[in-house]
Amino acid sequence: MGEPFLNRQLPFMLKEGEERGISMLVFTNGTIYDEHLAKKLIQLKNTHICFSIDGATPEIHEKIRKGSNFEKILRNIGDLTNHRGLNIYPRLSIWSVITKNNIHEATQIVKLSKLLNVDSIYLQTTLVNWGKNNIDRYNKTIRIDLKSKEFDYIWLEAKNAAEKEKIILEIMSTGFSRKNKCYWPWTSAYIAANGDVIPCCNIADSHTLKMGNLFETSFSDIWNSREYMVLRERIRTHNIPEFCKSCYFE
Repeated sequence: MGEPFLNRQLPFMLKEGEERGISMLVFTNGTIYDEHLAKKLIQLKNTHICFSIDGATPEIHEKIRKGSNFEKILRNIGDLTNHRGLNIYPRLSIWSVITKNNIHEATQIVKLSKLLNVDSIYLQTTLVNWGKNNIDRYNKTIRIDLKSKEFDYIWLEAKNAAEKEKIILEIMSTGFSRKNKCYWPWTSAYIAANGDVIPCCNIADSHTLKMGNLFETSFSDIWNSREYMVLRERIRTHNIPEFCKSCYFE
């Protein structure tokens, strides 16, 4: 976890992935950016870059994301979209986690996304805990009530704003369920910088669950290991491990 563009080799890694037919999604806080990086990114054809913005004003965004510089991030995104021009690649989006702390700015975030000339905006209400009890306790204090009238009103307002601004809006307000089971253990894996293989990015911590290490075991052996088979069976039968439960809604 962390800011991917701290790795100066990332543009080359993304290019290599594209040449191998891999679709990629990159989340960034938008703080690390320069002209050289922009020229590399606009060459990508099969990569989706999501900028994490959790407010429509410096006050809210910087309160949630300590140490961030809201105006600098907006300049960086604006410069990248200018470099991209009329091209449709790479795909650019804003991703915002909506809580009690910023729900009042949801509609303004949609409008800001249009001003920045990105392709789409994602508003996420699901709060995962990475299998950590202390994070779960905090999440409960800021999680919005999806059944409240306030939520219904603001969500309708955000949808109307997106339609008016002609920008794609995705509202991520549901998680997995008994009928809509998690697909990660069958399709993907999260690989940490030290080679640890973890089932998904919502766990993302080998102290919570580690399936193996690529420097010690081949990915094929890890993928087909007993540990993976047990996890898949638990999810298939809805015997959900504790560290998975924050992704599920019943």
